[in-house]
Amino acid sequence: MTEQELEAWLMLSFTPYLGEKRLSRLRSIDSLVNIVQYKPQNLQAIGFKTKQIEYLKHKALSDVEPCLKWAQQKNHHIITPLDIHYPPLLKEIPSHPPVLFVKGNSSCLADP
Repeated sequence: MTEQELEAWLMLSFTPYLGEKRLSRLRSIDSLVNIVQYKPQNLQAIGFKTKQIEYLKHKALSDVEPCLKWAQQKNHHIITPLDIHYPPLLKEIPSHPPVLFVKGNSSCLADP
């Protein structure tokens, strides 16, 4: 995942009332990088509520930037369900977390 894709993933996963299932549906519409750049009326057309659009357009990036900075530190990882290190058993939960912040060896997450 590129940094731009991760940024978009985080922006959308931090958006209120937008869970991992919805993220998956959004990915079937367009790339998440494109979706975060949609105009408000386009976001509304694909089901975003006013407060979600306001968050995405005015606050999300300021919430995401410290996360990306954190991930640049040694042994800090941001893991999404698309990552090979995302725990397989956790992925089986219907509402699994859309993002994990891991400090240490992320490959250990695959161990039961």
